Formats: sequence, structure tokens, C-alpha cells
Amino acid sequence: MLFTVLRWFKHLCSHYGVSGQAYYFYKPVGKGKTFGLKPELALEKLKEGLRDTSMAFIYHCLNHYFCPIGFEEVPGSPPEAYQYVLIMLMCTFIHRALCHNYVLGVL
Repeated sequence: MLFTVLRWFKHLCSHYGVSGQAYYFYKPVGKGKTFGLKPELALEKLKEGLRDTSMAFIYHCLNHYFCPIGFEEVPGSPPEAYQYVLIMLMCTFIHRALCHNYVLGVL
């Protein structure tokens, strides 16, 4: 089915008189698996491509398609999500301790 999308892209480019290229970007498993591209690098390349105004992506999985138009980076785990908050709390605690001459013990 995806070959049909690749063919249609070629026909659309021809019809509108523009140049373009369609290819498999990343496929982690199954027939036609992408070799030599680790998931982390694929994600970084995808982000770069989404920032590039001359690129577009079509996501296909189990006969479902969609075109991502951007992304939002979110923390992958709770400690990652609250890392900045914890650092700020520690800085505040240390600042108060130093201002009030508290003794700090480090384990």
C-alpha cells in the first residue's frame, strides 16, 4: 500500500511540474527494515526534517496514515520532568542555609 503513496507522490510532482523525492525514512521492524539507523538518530533526523520547510512526512502504520506537521518535546520520565524544579528547590535551600548560617551535611 505504501508503494502506492510513493507512486502518487511522483505523479503529483509531475502534474504540478515540481521536483521531489519520496522514500522510506525509517522502518524499525519487519520486511524492508531500515538498517544502520538507530532509533535515537532517526528521531533527531525526523525533528530536523519537520523543521525544514522543504520536507514533508507521511506516517503509515497498519493502513493508517497521517502527516505530522510539528512536534512538542516532553520529558520521558517523571525525574526528567521535575529535574529543573528539583534543582531550583536545592538552590533555594542552599541559599537560605547560607544566608541563615545553617550547617549543611552532605551524604
